[in-house]
Amino acid sequence: MMQFEPREISIPPPPEEELKTEHTLRLTRRALLDIRIGDIHGRVCADTGAARSIAGELMLNLLRKRGVDFQKMEVTMALADGSRTTMEAYTAPVSIDIEGRTVPIEMLALLKAKGNRTLLGTDFLEKSGIVLDLKNKRWYFSDKLHHKICFKKDLDVNSPQTAGSIIANSCHLREDEGTHMTPEQREKMSYLLEKFDSIFKPGGDPTPYVEHHINTEKHPPVSVPPYRM
Repeated sequence: MMQFEPREISIPPPPEEELKTEHTLRLTRRALLDIRIGDIHGRVCADTGAARSIAGELMLNLLRKRGVDFQKMEVTMALADGSRTTMEAYTAPVSIDIEGRTVPIEMLALLKAKGNRTLLGTDFLEKSGIVLDLKNKRWYFSDKLHHKICFKKDLDVNSPQTAGSIIANSCHLREDEGTHMTPEQREKMSYLLEKFDSIFKPGGDPTPYVEHHINTEKHPPVSVPPYRM
């Protein structure tokens, strides 16, 4: 009588699940950048392993609400195990603004991907000239080596205000700010703004540490009725 040793058989997951797993693993070494598409501000992931830029579920819905016309098409995706699969996708031309630059690209959207994050692929990175410094967690434009910007912190995607990593504000030096500083001083200032971003962000309660006074010396305060300007 022949005996067989039990052996575990691995059943590959459906393509959309495998894409989600691969996406999750990649985010462990994420490079997060702030972008703007029209009036939509987003914190997205730069992914050198993706050939195309992909709109996340929330970004796709926001773009559609603003009248962006996504056209149906079929794309062939390479999965983590090297296999390829053809799936239905949508694409639309968008203009992405980042640090004063506007980059027009064709953005892809995968309807089967749920809760996925917006990715900037090599199509966008090459066209914009963005260089990722993963070791120091910074990025810069290839023609502006001294203007380096720290990767952004991840947002709480469970918060209604930041669902899907859509944001409204960020703290860093723009290209037209701090022009009198040396590159080293700009880098230190950018690091300071990034490290203590909760302090520099707009809003919040009045500070309890400072009170405003006007010294009139020996003169009484002058009261002036309001007037139209």
